[in-house]
Amino acid sequence: MINGIKDFSNHKPILGTCAGIILMSKQANDKRIYNFGLLDITMQRNAYGRQVHSFEGKISVNYLNSSKDIKALFIRAPKIKEIGKDIEVFATFKNEVVGVKQGMHIGITCHPELLDETFIHDICFKKYR
Repeated sequence: MINGIKDFSNHKPILGTCAGIILMSKQANDKRIYNFGLLDITMQRNAYGRQVHSFEGKISVNYLNSSKDIKALFIRAPKIKEIGKDIEVFATFKNEVVGVKQGMHIGITCHPELLDETFIHDICFKKYR
């Protein structure tokens, strides 16, 4: 499965939300996790606390001349701790980076899709349709 995902990532964009961005990162400070290294970022798992600390918040998304505040769920959400030089930041929450893009790959630390929010999908993958 790992080789299949790596092969797929060479030709198609991947969007990783929450745990997905952890897997896409180059490092997650947890030796139990296989990191694909698709995004030049370092992650901290469960940075906001346990499941009972999950919450809904508004994130600011700015990408391709589009800007919008959208709702998202933070469920045992990770935080981006370090960002590499080729990373493009496109979403923030209270001055913290929550959404990044590198090449055709996108990662976000929260779940806008669980609130039927498709703005990120719409603007980030527009050219791949």
